[in-house]
Amino acid sequence: MNLGYYYKKLLKIKKRITLCEEEKKFLKFENKTLKKNLSKKKILVHVTEDYYCLIHTYYLLKLKKFKDYELVGLWTPGTLRVDGFLGIFGFILDVLTNYFILLKWKKLYKKIGLKKIYSLNNHILEDIQYLIFFWRSKKKFNTTNDILKMKYNSIKIGDLIYDTYIRFHKKYYYNVKYENNINKLLFITKKSIRNLKYILDKEKFIEFYIPQLSSAYIYYGLPIRYFLSKKVHVIGCDNSSQYMKKFSLKDNLSCLNINSIKKKFSKISHKNDKINYAKRMLFKKFKGSLEQMPYMHYSSYRLNIKKKLKENFNIIIFLPNFDDAQNYYGGMVFSDFYEWITKTLEFLKTKNNISVAIKEHPNQTYISSTFVELLKKKYKEFIWLNKFTNNKLIFKNKPKLGISVCGTVLHELAYHKLIALSSGNSPYKNYKFVFTPKSEGDYFKKINLAINEKLNLNRNFKDEIAEFYYMWYLNNNDDINNYSRILDLKKYKSKVNENNILILSHFNKGILNNNLDKYIRNNKIL
Repeated sequence: MNLGYYYKKLLKIKKRITLCEEEKKFLKFENKTLKKNLSKKKILVHVTEDYYCLIHTYYLLKLKKFKDYELVGLWTPGTLRVDGFLGIFGFILDVLTNYFILLKWKKLYKKIGLKKIYSLNNHILEDIQYLIFFWRSKKKFNTTNDILKMKYNSIKIGDLIYDTYIRFHKKYYYNVKYENNINKLLFITKKSIRNLKYILDKEKFIEFYIPQLSSAYIYYGLPIRYFLSKKVHVIGCDNSSQYMKKFSLKDNLSCLNINSIKKKFSKISHKNDKINYAKRMLFKKFKGSLEQMPYMHYSSYRLNIKKKLKENFNIIIFLPNFDDAQNYYGGMVFSDFYEWITKTLEFLKTKNNISVAIKEHPNQTYISSTFVELLKKKYKEFIWLNKFTNNKLIFKNKPKLGISVCGTVLHELAYHKLIALSSGNSPYKNYKFVFTPKSEGDYFKKINLAINEKLNLNRNFKDEIAEFYYMWYLNNNDDINNYSRILDLKKYKSKVNENNILILSHFNKGILNNNLDKYIRNNKIL
């Protein structure tokens, strides 16, 4: 037994459930905007364990349009029981931890006006109910596609269940022996929908739901889809160029609407200025800046600088994090990342005189890296590049084709005059500088065309890439004017895997409110 591991875990739990100095200062903050005379109208706010979301919500609720609303919270803990004795022990520990975390965050969210907080699910109660009703509710799932096509009460739930299974059960593919895990997630999903119905019936006048962070997984995406189906306005979330997004039944993903980018750009004035600005920012990116990608651990354009790689290759494959959300952009022509990589490598094995290199994802988790090690052992004929390999060295090799599921490296490949191929839906779906397959067969057809040098970039591809880059990362795509945009709140966000304590510190020092007061003195209140 690794006592050091459990000791560190207990220290992390202690940190999460006890108030730190900045949190204590926040609780002493005098919130003069707390509502006293409330109407029946209500806003349901997704409560999450993140300081950025807390402060972002505070400034959102200061908008005039939300002046007379009562505020209610929705807590969505991601706790799942895995098999075995240690799994049961870990589950109980997680449930207890989440209970005390919620007690702490109730205090913090109460400070910005929330009167009560509901929970999306009660994991211990639902775990017991599942065991009682298991055989009655069990379904058969032979393939991943059997899971993905699931709906409940006309709400698409299969992709949410599958992504939750991959992420929270720490898997990288589906096997029928894991059928019970999927059945349990289906049970939890149905119970969660009933809980959401209970909240809506009890509160009666919920007009808005404000999600945070993401639309992936049951815990984030399900409330979005449920409330949209009940004609509740869903606004909020946070992506690369939006503080505030209006969700719809056709656009229920947290990313910027892939299908609207080109149309939006066509309505923007001074297009050449925007394109030139984007090119300057791309230049900074290729010098190692992470300004538009704070979620990355490090830049792939600064590390391990050498004159050249030892091996030459015709095709480069950039791997994803295999236990990440598979359907974040709406799915692909394969059922999941596992099917994509295994079928791709098996296909490329048959190609004579074609050398293939594969680079690991810089942010990959332990589960993902474990799978990659299995791939290395099985496909020894390919060149394996570690995650620290500088992309500039790869591009200098001038491969005929670069492949990624949907990663940012696709536009980076194209900008360096290299053919880039996705595996389906991606931010580049409606642009020609990345080749997007319509089907699995079309995907392999495009690989063959690239090998034979029959795929070509348009003449103006760099302008097209800059247009995309401006719209996806640099433009103000907010559907609602908001104070977070005015305060440039995202620049206070900490690096990946940190809890944004920096933003709470700036709030406690009065920096954010002072900047907002200056703006309001010179402008109209939003």
